[in-house]
Amino acid sequence: MNITVCVSLARHPKSGRLMLAPNDARALAVARSLVDKPRLVHVGPKGHEWALRQYLGLGFERIQRIEPNSDDIAALLAGFLLSTGPHDLVLCGHQAQGQDDSGTLPYLVAASLGMALVDQVLGLAADGDGFDATQFLPKGKRRVMRIAQGTVVTVSQNAPLTLEYVARRARTGVIVEAQATPLLVSSTAVMWTQEPAKPGHQRLTIKSTKSGWDRFSQRMAVSAGGGEVIRGDDPEAASRVLDLLASKGLIS
Repeated sequence: MNITVCVSLARHPKSGRLMLAPNDARALAVARSLVDKPRLVHVGPKGHEWALRQYLGLGFERIQRIEPNSDDIAALLAGFLLSTGPHDLVLCGHQAQGQDDSGTLPYLVAASLGMALVDQVLGLAADGDGFDATQFLPKGKRRVMRIAQGTVVTVSQNAPLTLEYVARRARTGVIVEAQATPLLVSSTAVMWTQEPAKPGHQRLTIKSTKSGWDRFSQRMAVSAGGGEVIRGDDPEAASRVLDLLASKGLIS
């Protein structure tokens, strides 16, 4: 089978360091359940080989890296897949993590190549000239659906990650430079206009030299005031409530 897995690099939520994307690692686990040696492809600049080798440590011999000579990553991937096809399956993680994680890239690639897309897949099993896909649904539900060859699949973040990392394999694996020509018709260029990002709103902070205990004590010392407790029988209490509301101008 000709199965390609598109992998990206994520940002660690605490340190911000580059790392493998767990969602893409789940896609690799699904691909490994079908074939021993799927094709791994990554679009990214040089200098991040140490992070890419984390994928090699999961038991793969090589990764093909494409230099991003275009701003449209989806067009580059689509051009690469078109030159290496036809593909039985193209797998991606459901969403990148910590970088350009809009989740639209698989849809753009599928639209550019005219391929069908199945979202939130937990597992795949080959069956004749197609595949049985187990799809994750809301509220923990599952369904098994039949998909044909030549489909783009996004793997759910709830899919099991069954691959084990071995440092020796990360050192011995190979990162191969690949070439790709972006498709002439770019989906993002047609639909969207790119512009520099604008700085977000910053929360205002009040500088104070007082300690937290001082601010707490000051707040507790302020009496609420303004309230009035009306006691008595029901008609008299109701009359006083109406008079009070009238004095505040709430009723005529």
